[in-house]
Amino acid sequence: MMNMKRLIYIVCAAAASLMALSCGPKVPPSGDEPKDPVFPAAISKDINPGESVNISFTADRDWELSIPRESLAWFYIDDNGMKEYKVKGSKGNVTVSVHAENVENNYERRSCVVTLKMGGKSADIATISLVPQNRTITIFEANTDADGNTVDR
Repeated sequence: MMNMKRLIYIVCAAAASLMALSCGPKVPPSGDEPKDPVFPAAISKDINPGESVNISFTADRDWELSIPRESLAWFYIDDNGMKEYKVKGSKGNVTVSVHAENVENNYERRSCVVTLKMGGKSADIATISLVPQNRTITIFEANTDADGNTVDR
């Protein structure tokens, strides 16, 4: 009977030791330590309606590039001919093209912030601004007759 109690104590102690070891912090194998993603330096660019800006960067992991959805009236990301506000890809050398819509009567300065997300972090990597058009007014001299009434000539 004593041997059975002793065996149970030994088995319980071994099980407790294994459980204590398995609850320790997870240490990744050497060489696979997590690191912060590397974001490109931010740029600022002014463009005219109908023009585009190519944004190039090297992604060291899967990425997502986006512009604010409310900017779609003025800007879009070209995804193989499709107008998008968000695109995704995998690690490597990347070039993404952001276009300004060819709008008329653009009298206000419109801006769009381009955000890159990688590894659970994000950074604003570009600010693209649409150059406003100049307003012009044409004034004509009124043509009048002998009585002072306006007439077309």
